[in-house]
Amino acid sequence: MTDEELLRANQRGLFPGPHESDADFESRARAAPSYPALTDATALTRQLFDAAPDWVPVHFDKKGLLLWEGAATWIEGSKVSIQVNPKIPFKWYVQKEIIAHELVHAMRQGFIGDRFEEILAYHTSTNRFHRAIGPLFARPIETKGFLILLFTSWLAYWTQEILGLFLGGEILLWLPFLALFICLFRLRRTHALFQRCCAHLKEILPDPSQALAVALRLTQEEILYFATHPPEDIPVYVSLQHTLRWRQLRLCYFDHSLR
Repeated sequence: MTDEELLRANQRGLFPGPHESDADFESRARAAPSYPALTDATALTRQLFDAAPDWVPVHFDKKGLLLWEGAATWIEGSKVSIQVNPKIPFKWYVQKEIIAHELVHAMRQGFIGDRFEEILAYHTSTNRFHRAIGPLFARPIETKGFLILLFTSWLAYWTQEILGLFLGGEILLWLPFLALFICLFRLRRTHALFQRCCAHLKEILPDPSQALAVALRLTQEEILYFATHPPEDIPVYVSLQHTLRWRQLRLCYFDHSLR
């Protein structure tokens, strides 16, 4: 791909996944459609992440969503779509923030199993509490597991109370709190690492305000490396990367003379 094509793809939130071949990415980028109706949400992602992913279709339908899910991103191969629950009271939630949150997941479709993805996605919220606590459960299975644990512990407790059996109910009631404590400890550590990565990026980028945009395009391992190494090591690391993803990153953010 030419430099101009990579620049345009970057502005649309299209960048190669860590394990995506150059040919697959080129095909995906050139075939990406445009949905102008996403202007509010993409304006927010452009402001935060320097990307307006207008190629993701959004439909409003609660079928298939769990009770607590406001929206979901569905990824099937190279096809990505966002489903939004129309029953959400948007006077309590900001619709464009919910869609922008899911657009982050869509843009990072090739970054599988990433502990920092929810941190990035919750940056779309203007609510500080949501940004801080929202990523508590990194994956949907963790939310389901916590709710099952909560229900099971209370069921055991009340069964014990009603039937007079010993099922360890008093002990089981503490398990959800233990799970929350573990998740909170992990979240605090994850937030700290992510913030340190962004702080180090700000020290070496030509435009420090683009640190969050760069972080969106990094793998979990790269975020950890940038967080745990001094800022002066980052340019050395960048110069040794020769993938198409890093060619795009250097062109857009690190090598100012090529922009």
